[in-house]
Amino acid sequence: MALTIVTALYDLSATDTQRPRSMSHYRELALKVLQLPFPMIIYTDGKELETFFQSRDPTITRIISRPLDQFQWAQCKSKVARNVERHPLPNPQKNTILYRILNWSKFDMMVESIESNPFQTQAFAWMDMGIAHVAEPSAEVLRQLPLYDHKFHVLSMRTVVAAEIRQPESLLTTWNGNMVGGFWFGRSAIVREICTVARDRVRQVIADGYAPLEDTLLAWVCTEQRDKVCYYYGDYKTIFQNIHQIKGDTATVLYNLQHCIRHQALADATLIAQAMLRSPLWHTLTLADQKLVQENLLV
Repeated sequence: MALTIVTALYDLSATDTQRPRSMSHYRELALKVLQLPFPMIIYTDGKELETFFQSRDPTITRIISRPLDQFQWAQCKSKVARNVERHPLPNPQKNTILYRILNWSKFDMMVESIESNPFQTQAFAWMDMGIAHVAEPSAEVLRQLPLYDHKFHVLSMRTVVAAEIRQPESLLTTWNGNMVGGFWFGRSAIVREICTVARDRVRQVIADGYAPLEDTLLAWVCTEQRDKVCYYYGDYKTIFQNIHQIKGDTATVLYNLQHCIRHQALADATLIAQAMLRSPLWHTLTLADQKLVQENLLV
């Protein structure tokens, strides 16, 4: 099934001068994404960066030059700044106001891309342009994405449980590494639906006085829409490696399992246990960990 990748590269360094990684570093990382032989829609903010993308085949590339201040969340910048001051997150040099605005805008970019669908594909994936900072994307893996269902696919590191969204203040004011926001995919209709709900959540939390990162909001939406979501499990470095089977980061997977058990999210615990049992790394688990998995197979 044909796939369009949606991504973005914006230079925040002129304003966010304390950012931990330079724009030149992001350009180096971006080359790993740009070499992928898939239709790609790239959002960016200037002529210089447009030139940077000329290595791409123009027949499968659409470049959309749009300053960040033209996205809807930039109009809320003053309110967002007050929310950030009220509820600061760790790593403020990275998690700046502009960084949050850019990441919330992923949902707008994706909905717009699906609605225009210039390459007439049936499936879409969001991929951060700097994804190679944690895991290098592979064309072979992307050709084998499980796109046969009508689910939204995303990697879960710590499944957000129902109780956390019933009283969401703790979820919205901390960062627990719930899921990977840098890569997610599915057929166009379900991706558009999830992103539309996520946009509504951005609007809601800003109005309510919060400014969480987009991966937190996405985790919230996925819990609300659980029957429409297919999680796979692991950590950042296994974003691509673990799509079909758990081939790494078993410690994170077992932590997720224990988290779900502790919070009585037993259906999710069973899904994690089943995935762990199918893993080629099953034999590397301790007997205690194997017992934990087996005890949760038929909960």
